[in-house]
Amino acid sequence: MDKRFENVTMTGRLCYIFMCIERYLLALYPDRDWSLVARKMWRWPKETNWVDGGAWDAYLSVLPELVMTGYKSERAATVEEYVSAPWHEITREEYEQAAALYTGITDGNAEDEFCKVIALPHLLVKICDGGCFDDDFCD
Repeated sequence: MDKRFENVTMTGRLCYIFMCIERYLLALYPDRDWSLVARKMWRWPKETNWVDGGAWDAYLSVLPELVMTGYKSERAATVEEYVSAPWHEITREEYEQAAALYTGITDGNAEDEFCKVIALPHLLVKICDGGCFDDDFCD
């Protein structure tokens, strides 16, 4: 077993994943403004409760698979219902900004490399939490 990172906290690991995601986004799509995604990401490590609301909901709200297609699977008939859902922390403007940001990169297919990379923090928390509590991501 690799023990090089055994002393790194989960917050440290999450921050490392965020740094890698930022490098990925900037390396592949340097002409796009990723500040919305970065603001949602970097809010997360500051909170002590990673899975109940707040920064967790804010980050999940900008995942490309939810922005591009997921509002339909989130039992919301319209984008308005998606942004007004109590478990989302996203405004209509942020939603439109995220949709424009992802257009031309992904159609929201969860199997796209892009969607998988952006969803890594969610996967980390899901695994570290010891169980799957989100049916949309538990396959």
